[in-house]
Amino acid sequence: MSRPERAGMSRKARRRRLVGAVAVIVTLVGLTAGAAGGAGLLPVLWTAGGLDPGATGAGQASRLTSDAVGNVAVVSGPAQSRYLAVTSYSPTGSLRWLRTISPSSGTFQGDWIVSAPNGDLVAVGHNVTSRGNPIAITMVRYASDGTLLWRVDLARTRPFVARLLVDAGGNAYLAFSSVGDGQDIQVHKYSPAGALIWAQTISTGFFANDMATSLALSPDETDVVVTGDIVGGADWITAAYDTTTGARRWLVTASEGIAARDVVVDATRVYVTGQGNVGITGYLTVVAYDRATGARLWRTDTKPADAGGAAGLWIDLAPNGSLVVAGQASRGFLDWYTVALQTTGTVRWEAVRDGGLNTDEIPRGVLVLPDGTTVVTGRGGPNLPGGFIPGVTVGYGANGSLRWEAFSRMETVWATALPSGNVCASGGYDALITCWLVPRLTAQLPPAVTMFGPRL
Repeated sequence: MSRPERAGMSRKARRRRLVGAVAVIVTLVGLTAGAAGGAGLLPVLWTAGGLDPGATGAGQASRLTSDAVGNVAVVSGPAQSRYLAVTSYSPTGSLRWLRTISPSSGTFQGDWIVSAPNGDLVAVGHNVTSRGNPIAITMVRYASDGTLLWRVDLARTRPFVARLLVDAGGNAYLAFSSVGDGQDIQVHKYSPAGALIWAQTISTGFFANDMATSLALSPDETDVVVTGDIVGGADWITAAYDTTTGARRWLVTASEGIAARDVVVDATRVYVTGQGNVGITGYLTVVAYDRATGARLWRTDTKPADAGGAAGLWIDLAPNGSLVVAGQASRGFLDWYTVALQTTGTVRWEAVRDGGLNTDEIPRGVLVLPDGTTVVTGRGGPNLPGGFIPGVTVGYGANGSLRWEAFSRMETVWATALPSGNVCASGGYDALITCWLVPRLTAQLPPAVTMFGPRL
């Protein structure tokens, strides 16, 4: 056990307990009845963290992940005011282990964590100075039992971590930006043993501010696609690489709008979402590219009728092959705006969630469950006593109707689905995690091409 763990983490860990028996206040009968007449309130299965807001806590929660058997892990920092922490829980919320690493200088903040097929955990965080300036990136890999397998430190100038992925073979892919002649986009592939297999860089021009925003693997894992944009400009950057050799298949830089945010890939196409612009108006925009050539196939722009503008933030593929985008819409303040699309670009449904607050509500993640339920999580209302903005996680049905809502005491930043079909979300001090019991749908989604008509 490391020095910071002995210095207080174990005491805090002992206070983390399963609260399912106490927290499940809403019964499944009541939940089903509530969902039938509108949105049901999900019962809490268990929660962990969120106890210590001070210097001895596990730090601010970042993303979380789950493995094939339902163990849940979260990356956080600065733990003990300095360290990067990874905490693992069993499917029932019992603490399995907590590990920390120390920075060479500065303090750690967590970014991403991903579970490998064999149960290993790969996490990445970045170091910041006392002024909050990023100075380095560190990636670590732990075995399922918490053994540190390797650590990679990347000394960079003003780095920004975009996304971390792991493929079926246990290789890790990291997309990030750092200063080269300007800001450059970088993609690295690491072996399961932590060796750098290949590295690629995108620089669209001398002293251009190219910022990476996301990364996605193709279903057959032969391609990895990185997205980004040019800060201060109106260009989206999308590039595809051969996962074996790192050779670039294609690169597209196009004037789509001011921000490309996320990407998914299916068998034949690449879909990028972000803020697209038509004149001065911003839209939740999705652009489809041919996966083999990078040719632009279509673009869809949408926003609520009563909104001054919108933007896409996160995108996911549904089990039936359709697309779901979580974004924001400007309606005086920012509200959640979720849109489902066919792979042809036709909008299937759209939903706006306004918690009734005079403040900005911003989704931080989206995923689609096997039964077709779209799960969105992030900052949202209604506010808690004292004016605090909680975390909200909601489930939309296959037609966009609000099936259920779930609340966390602090703003959520990511969500994951467990093999059981339940959902967990992270966000807040002391690496807070909240997991909920999700009702099952009996019917699966039919193929996307036969489901819904045009936009409502």
